[in-house]
Amino acid sequence: MSIKVTNLTKYYGSFLAVDDISFEVEKRQILGFLGPNGAGKSTLMLHLNGILHGRGDVEIGGHRIMRDNLPAIRAMVGLVF
Repeated sequence: MSIKVTNLTKYYGSFLAVDDISFEVEKRQILGFLGPNGAGKSTLMLHLNGILHGRGDVEIGGHRIMRDNLPAIRAMVGLVF
């Protein structure tokens, strides 16, 4: 299963929480998010799980979060804060 995030941006009102993030994670790779409070780590993870939506595209295992079956995507993803 691969993860591809393309130009992800999220505003809360006028506050920019995630600014145009793009990355790919291939099968068998491990990814962690590090940063100070308010850096957008939790917001990004909520996007990857389909809980929040912003601008940009998120694809997990060939499924686009904004368009495809969220229960199928969530069955492939583990989310731990």
